[in-house]
Amino acid sequence: MPEKQVKADNQENNNIPVIKLNATKNFVTGIYPYSIMSSTFLPVNEELHAIKVSQSMQEWCGNTYTQLNNRDQFEVQIHSYFESRADEEYTLDKAVLENELWALLRIDPTLLPTGSFTSIPDVSYAAMTHTPIKAYNVTGSLTATSYTLNYPSLDRTLTIRFSSDFPHQIEGWEETYPDGRGGEKMTTTATKMKTIRSAYWGKKNKEDEALRTELGL
Repeated sequence: MPEKQVKADNQENNNIPVIKLNATKNFVTGIYPYSIMSSTFLPVNEELHAIKVSQSMQEWCGNTYTQLNNRDQFEVQIHSYFESRADEEYTLDKAVLENELWALLRIDPTLLPTGSFTSIPDVSYAAMTHTPIKAYNVTGSLTATSYTLNYPSLDRTLTIRFSSDFPHQIEGWEETYPDGRGGEKMTTTATKMKTIRSAYWGKKNKEDEALRTELGL
């Protein structure tokens, strides 16, 4: 639904078809767990920015929530248990959204920006590292099966690996940036284990748990 930028309850002529990307991360640091989810909604019929990006994070210190809406400018809302970022609202000039690139490559990797440009980093990365959500200078490079972003000012690199054939499934990714004690660089690596095609929204009964085993979760 274009005005509210949410999932439409009914089919209407002005509805915008999108590809939705849900990215989740669940991990433990020391004694307590983190749960992070971001959702990105990218129009499939036009070469536009994502309509909306939302992200939430839960851990034992509290909850944080970020939402970016694509209107005349990017409208950003941040809600956090941190005093310095408790409730923020501001606008940004439009730039490439890192979150939208994951969905864009599924449509056509040749549409991915290369060379030097400005990009707003992944909102989950921003939440984890308390990095301001704004545009940074970045370089992008593309091969037949990988795409790399390098943020010099953040000392951060992200490489996404994907299949060369449509629908260009994501095969894995690697992200490196200084986040350890004393600015130690740390790297996260992910590799696809299994893919199934299923109407997941209907698989919510006890017997459907077998699908998690099939996926290796």
